[in-house]
Amino acid sequence: MAPVRGSSTLPSITIQNLFDFSSSHWTEIYSGVARRSFDDELALYDLIDMDAPGDDDFETEIDGTTQEILLSS
Repeated sequence: MAPVRGSSTLPSITIQNLFDFSSSHWTEIYSGVARRSFDDELALYDLIDMDAPGDDDFETEIDGTTQEILLSS
């Protein structure tokens, strides 16, 4: 594979020489990031789904003063 040529004064290096594709280091790192991102996305869908029709809503008890403040805003 031919190295990428440019107008840079840096030496030409092939991507195979720049990265060690036989190492699993980067795939392991990215796999962890992807897994966390997927878990975060699922948590978001669960949060959005809480307000879906047919699901029980959370009930919270508030005192009269808090209710007055919330209703007057």
